[in-house]
Amino acid sequence: MRARFYLVLAAAWSAPGLIARNAAAVDDDGLRAPRPPGRTLIYEGTSEMRQSTGGEAGDPTRLRATLILVDAPSGKPDDHDRLAIRAIVPSPEGDGGEPTGSARLLVRGANGALAPAEAALESEEAEHILGVFLPHGFDPPAATTEAVSRELRVLNRVVVEAQVVVVVEKTDAGVVHRSTLEGGKTVPFSFRDSSAKLTEWNETYHVGANGVLRARSITYAIEVDFDGTAVKLAMSNTLESKDTAGGEPGLAKALAAFLTVSAQLDARKPSTEISPQLEALEKATAGGPLAALAVAARSRLDGFVALFEADDAGKVLAKVLGAKAPDFTLDDLDGKSVSLHEASRGRVSLLVFWGVG
Repeated sequence: MRARFYLVLAAAWSAPGLIARNAAAVDDDGLRAPRPPGRTLIYEGTSEMRQSTGGEAGDPTRLRATLILVDAPSGKPDDHDRLAIRAIVPSPEGDGGEPTGSARLLVRGANGALAPAEAALESEEAEHILGVFLPHGFDPPAATTEAVSRELRVLNRVVVEAQVVVVVEKTDAGVVHRSTLEGGKTVPFSFRDSSAKLTEWNETYHVGANGVLRARSITYAIEVDFDGTAVKLAMSNTLESKDTAGGEPGLAKALAAFLTVSAQLDARKPSTEISPQLEALEKATAGGPLAALAVAARSRLDGFVALFEADDAGKVLAKVLGAKAPDFTLDDLDGKSVSLHEASRGRVSLLVFWGVG
């Protein structure tokens, strides 16, 4: 994108993958027959970022955003997790850039809350960009009678602690949850050793009468003083549910094909083996909201090739990553023999090599 400042700011603050399920035989269109998932919700909207430096406005970044939420992606009755597929594509009136997507398994904890599982290594860059333009967070906050302290995430990795008021309003169509900064106050914070302030935060969730999220919007603005130069940045993301009465055509097969590609990436199969199935998915979903599945799979495959296939070091990493570490025995500082496997059994261990060479 030409507005490189956005990603430079974000990057300055700068795994196991999805558990994919086996699918049945391949159909005529090249996609595998599905195993039915749970309820699927599709949201579409926009993301926009604007910035000015020293009072001079830069070109805005405008993106089309798609979110697909799949409950119980395995189709099993005891599956309480959710699969979130996010994708952003440059708008026709935008300033260029490449489509970016990612999929994240949201695991339901003992308290009933959903939390993202660890992202695949090859998806880290895509996850960061999506965290800026299409952040996670799909559960509306509870109403408060007074301001409460919340950690607000700006540019994905900058956490700002602020006093927030949440107002809940009942309507004929459902319930609206609105979060704003207490009294419209600005919140100071530090950004790369420079003074900054959060000047606006508006977060809105529209929940239908059936309890399903219908729309979400997040808007915020910050100001940063870089050695006397004022930089202002405003970010907004809006999503609205797509009417899929009767089901989105081709959803089940497209989702099954996506999970198959994900399983092959988890197993670190060669990209030449994965590409034909991904190309079939791209062809089958082109032009519709399900293209987000193909965008997410393509972003991960591109990251996979760069990380594991581009050079010899990556190829070695692909073979040893996740494998059992070889055992060795050395003397500790007291002269006692210590075996790695015995000393680390059932524990998280960190090996630090120093004084080598």
